[in-house]
Order: sequence, then structure tokens, then C-alpha cells
Amino acid sequence: MEIYLIRHTPTLASKGLCYGHTDVELAEPFIPKFESIQKTLNHTNFEIYSSPLVRCKKLADYLSNGNNVIVSNSLMEINFGDWENQLWNTIPYEVTQSWMNDFVNIAPPNGESLTDLYERINDFIEYELINKEHPNPIYVVTHAGVIRCFICYILNIPLANAFKIQIDFSSISKINLFKNKDYNLLSYLNKEAQLTKTTTDRL
Repeated sequence: MEIYLIRHTPTLASKGLCYGHTDVELAEPFIPKFESIQKTLNHTNFEIYSSPLVRCKKLADYLSNGNNVIVSNSLMEINFGDWENQLWNTIPYEVTQSWMNDFVNIAPPNGESLTDLYERINDFIEYELINKEHPNPIYVVTHAGVIRCFICYILNIPLANAFKIQIDFSSISKINLFKNKDYNLLSYLNKEAQLTKTTTDRL
């Protein structure tokens, strides 16, 4: 099955803010970016999933074209727990350094490790995608951490390398997913949505 992993557009979050589960609004103007993503995807028949966070849901609703948007908490960004909505430079260095030394296995207080995030994405892939009939392409509107976990799953690469995968705002990555993992395919990664002349004029 064809799956398009779409990262939300830029947000209003302050520079250096730690936000995963925190619900932050999108930066304006976002409609021209929505248009360019829609025109780049350009499918008539598709299914669409979204993280419930507003930065994803707004884009998913725009792209849906009348299709039902399936909202899944599994597609939320990693949970930073007690660090949510704090500036990184206000969190004690020794605390964040310990986490950075092993972010795959160590979780922020009351939050998730990268392994925790990967396990819920693995469950989403197995139970929501592979085990169900999906005759049409699937759009997944979500977050950078989630998309990195999808790519690690497809390519079977260590989670320690996840942050070496660049996932820009508004980017699209395409994967082909099969029940036999040996056939999984990364078709393209971090593709920039193409702006039309009309869209460019409005930016």
C-alpha cells in the first residue's frame, strides 16, 4: 500500500520550546502551504489519518476533500512529560544531558523514550495499516518524530540513528508498506511540496 507521511507546517512555538504533546497553533500564513501540499499529492481517492493535535488536524481537514479524517492518538509526537512547554535552556543541563546520552531508552520524567514512541508507531502500522484493507493511497498527517519512526521501521535501522533523518516542516515522504517486511520500500524522503505560481504570489 502507498502511504504518504506528511509533516505539519511551521508553528507559533517559541524558538527553543520543548513541545511534543503540547498543542501549539500554526504560524500564518498556512493556507498557501496547505494548497501546495494538496497539489503535490493530487489524489482523488485516498484515506487520511491524523494526529489529534491542532497543528496536524487543521492540515488533515484541509486535505480531506470530504473524506473522513481518522484521528489517532498513536500519531501524536513523542511525549516530553514534565518538560512539555518549557524552554530547553531552562531544564537543568545534567538532566537533559543524561537523556541525550541514551534518548532511545531513557524517557523524560512522566514522558516517553524513543523506544516508547517507536512501539506505538509499530502497533499502529501492524494493527491499523497492515491488518486492514486499504485499497487507496493513505495520507498520514503527523510529526517529525513519528515520521522518523516510520522510516526506521521501513528501513530496519537503529533508533539511535533516527535523528540523522531530516524531516522538514510541510515535507512529504512516501513509503510502500507490505505484510512481508522484506518488500517494504522508501520511495522518497522529505520532499518539498511544489509551490504553484498562484500560491507563490500569495506568500
